[in-house]
Amino acid sequence: MEKDNQETEAIVMSDDPKYCEQDLVAALDLPRRNNHGIVWFVPNIMGYARIMLALASLFTASHNPMATALLWLLSGSLDLFDGMAARWLNQCSTFGAALDVIADNILRSVMWIVAITCTTSTSSHENSSPSPMFLLLAVTCITMEWLTFCSTQIKSLLTETHWKSVQDGDKEESLTTPSPPWLVKIVFTNNFCNPLGLLCMYGIFGAAPTTYFYNHVSSCELFAKIPCITFLMNLAYCGRILAFTVEAWMCQYFFTLLLQYPPKQHLVPISPISEKKG
Repeated sequence: MEKDNQETEAIVMSDDPKYCEQDLVAALDLPRRNNHGIVWFVPNIMGYARIMLALASLFTASHNPMATALLWLLSGSLDLFDGMAARWLNQCSTFGAALDVIADNILRSVMWIVAITCTTSTSSHENSSPSPMFLLLAVTCITMEWLTFCSTQIKSLLTETHWKSVQDGDKEESLTTPSPPWLVKIVFTNNFCNPLGLLCMYGIFGAAPTTYFYNHVSSCELFAKIPCITFLMNLAYCGRILAFTVEAWMCQYFFTLLLQYPPKQHLVPISPISEKKG
């Protein structure tokens, strides 16, 4: 067994081109299973539908605010049911978990794109171009959300832990990583079910659509009837600022982890070879 472990380490750490992916898979005793059926799991199909609904709103945003809001609502609503479907049908998968976050990010990116490109204002500056500061805000939010997604997913592969494990108080076994600040701990408490956590989630999902609704009050009677739309938009921006601080810490955590990771190491956790059957 010790010899097998040494051979595995030699393959993983080697720069020799003769060692290919097949050698690594064989050394780690990783089975090559045909998992193509996972992509057709019911919750994953719901994820594809969420993405299509979000993208469809790009074609309605400029002339039909009501249809756009409905598409966003449907896309977001499906997020409430895909997890339940996965548990009920016993169709949980790593692919599905990643797809769920990707669908969330695509929806939020589309909402920001719509918010900055369809700026029909209630003032006399109708169809005016968005201000550079607003463009900077939208680009920053989109970039940070995708950077955070990449950071958390790769971090999970490197450490074999859930992307929220450190925030929940777990410690890495062999790497020195920064402790989460008190604000991050509070936001993640009880899986975001706390005042600051809910404000953070509202900011992430609400900043772009409330901006879009605010800019279309004059062209849509329903939006004009939304009470305190200005307050709701400002509250969403406060939540988005809070979310930005959390995302910045998560990205900083990932880069700190990456700087300490041994060189020449594959981006997969190295574990002992399981004993051969038979």
